[in-house]
Amino acid sequence: MGILTLAIGAVLMRRPRLGGIVDLDSRDTRVIALLDLAVAPGLIWGRPRRPWLFARAGANVGIAAILLRRRSRVGRAIAAGLAVATASDLQLAAALGEGAPEGAAESGAPGEAAPQGSLPDAGPGAPSLSARVDLAVADRLNDRGIYLGRRSAKVHVAIYRRSGGRLGGVAPGWPEAKIALVDHRGAKSGIARTSPLVYRADGESLAIIASKAGQPSHPAWFHNLMANPETTVQIGREVRPVRARLASEAESERFWPEFIAAYPSYATYRERAHPRVIPIVILDPRG
Repeated sequence: MGILTLAIGAVLMRRPRLGGIVDLDSRDTRVIALLDLAVAPGLIWGRPRRPWLFARAGANVGIAAILLRRRSRVGRAIAAGLAVATASDLQLAAALGEGAPEGAAESGAPGEAAPQGSLPDAGPGAPSLSARVDLAVADRLNDRGIYLGRRSAKVHVAIYRRSGGRLGGVAPGWPEAKIALVDHRGAKSGIARTSPLVYRADGESLAIIASKAGQPSHPAWFHNLMANPETTVQIGREVRPVRARLASEAESERFWPEFIAAYPSYATYRERAHPRVIPIVILDPRG
C-alpha cells in the first residue's frame, strides 16, 4: 500500500493534468500528490506504526474533502473508497494501541458507519481515540447529507467475503457492533444486492436496524426485504437462510438500548431521522 501511495503521488506531481478526470485543477492535484508523498515513506519502511497510520488517515480525509468539494461522481466514488481505507487505518491503530500484534487489522468500515455529533470524553472504558475520530468525521459528512454507506458497501462486502469476516466484521473501534452481510433483492428491479449491517443476536434470530445514518428516508435494503423477505445472511464464513419481518413495537423497544450500547451513534441517528421512525427488522431462521 505504501508503494502504491508513493507511485500515485509521484505521477500526480509530474502530471497534475490527470486531476481533470475528477474535475480537479492543477493546484488541488498537487496538494493531493503532496499528501500522498508525505505519508508514503512511513508506510513502506518497517511494520505499521500508529503515528503513520493516523497521518495516512488524516491525509485520506483531506483528499476526500477536496474530491467531494468538486461534486464529481468519480471523485465521490474515490472518496468512498478512502473512507473505507481510513476506517481500516484507524482500526489498526486502535489494535496497536491496545497491544495487539503489529500488522494485525481486524475490520473495515460498516455500511451504516456514521458517528455521534461530538467526541465522547476519554476515561475508563471509553472508546479509543481512533474510534472517536472515525465517528466524528463521518458524522460531519452525514450532517451535510453525504451518506457513505451506499458508496462504500461494495468495497466493504468484498473485503468481508474475501477475509471470511475477519476484516470488516465489526465497526472500527466498537467491538460489540458486529456486522453481518445481508442479501436482498430489488423490490422493483429484482437485482441481487448485499449490505453490511450491524446486528444483534436474539437466540437463532438476528435484529438489524434501518438507520441509514439518520437520513430522512429508509434505506433501499429495508424496502427490498419487506418486498422479498426470504433471503440469506452471512456472519463470518457462515451463510444462513432467513426470513425478514418487521419487529413489533415491544421488540423494537427491547433492541434499541442494545444497539445504542453497542454503537452509541444510533442515538444520534434516531434524533437526526425525526420525524422518520427508524424501523428494526428481525431475521428469523427458515428451513
